[in-house]
Amino acid sequence: MKNFKLVLFIALIINFITSQNVYAEEVFKLDLKTGINKFLKDNYDVKISNYDVQKLKGDIDTASLLQNPDFSANVSNFNTVAYKDKDNPDSFAFRINQSFETVNKREYRIKVAQENFNYSKLNYQDNIRNLLTNFIIVYYQVMLDNIQLESAKENYNSFNKLLIVSAIKLEKGFIPELEHTKLEIQQLDFKKDISNSTLNLKTDLENLKYLLSLNENVNIKIKDEMPESNNNLNIDKFVSAALIKRYDLKAAKKSQELAEINIKLNKLNAYPDVTFGIESDSSGPSYKPAIGGGVGFSIPIFNKNQGEIFKSELNKTQSQLNYEKTKRLIVSQVKQSFYILIEKENIFNANKSYFLKLRKLKDNEEKAYILGG
Repeated sequence: MKNFKLVLFIALIINFITSQNVYAEEVFKLDLKTGINKFLKDNYDVKISNYDVQKLKGDIDTASLLQNPDFSANVSNFNTVAYKDKDNPDSFAFRINQSFETVNKREYRIKVAQENFNYSKLNYQDNIRNLLTNFIIVYYQVMLDNIQLESAKENYNSFNKLLIVSAIKLEKGFIPELEHTKLEIQQLDFKKDISNSTLNLKTDLENLKYLLSLNENVNIKIKDEMPESNNNLNIDKFVSAALIKRYDLKAAKKSQELAEINIKLNKLNAYPDVTFGIESDSSGPSYKPAIGGGVGFSIPIFNKNQGEIFKSELNKTQSQLNYEKTKRLIVSQVKQSFYILIEKENIFNANKSYFLKLRKLKDNEEKAYILGG
């Protein structure tokens, strides 16, 4: 009986330990580099955008294929009752037609599909840049939320000490009740700061989990790392680097190349394709099949693909303007970001020198109040 109780006790202990492990909250330690790698690998929008690009490979395959042949069969005045009647003028014919593109149209269709695929890849990379920018903003916002929450808790705890001293002073009759009540009301603001900071942290953490495709039960622990200040910033270097590396400008350039190829293709489409056919006929009382062939093509008298040529030439002009617009926009964005960064750093450095002084002054005032000052 004692052995049974011992075994039962051990089983309960093991079950308790394993159940704690099952329901233990998973902790995901995150730094910026790890976050970026996971974002690029697992983010939903990144995956969906990549599939949009990969689907365009199907257009390349389609452009590489020859047109399918056409098959047709015709029967006239045919009936089973009079089939053996040699005077019955029934007939049977079938025909196979194969259309062939002329003047290298197929080659240019393949080029258009390939360049469109390359253009989409560049757009995809630019989309990744925008998505990644949003992720980095959320990442640092969570870090800021943590700092604000800790600061709110610290302020609340410091003020709570004053409130305790105030209660003692009130009890001993050193201060009027109104003064203590004012402090109690003021304490509500500190509680509100904690509540708001907690809410901001929770919502931003949920956004960060979504961007990283993490399970909702995962607890993210962000490494405390703030970007270092760099005093050797050069706006011209930033602009030059952006004009070389930005994928939206590369995509705008590729759009110009694609427009050129489309113009050539649409001009070639003005030339008719040629269709060759083989036909077998059997008609009349002899029923002897005859084999023949033929060729056909449209005569471009009226429609010479003028409309598509006109649109493709306008697309070329439009792509040139879009390239210039994108280039100008990049320069403007880089300069705006640079000016904002410099101004933020100036404000930060200006306030930094006063922070320790204010902290020391705050501590001295708390000590003075506690000591009866």
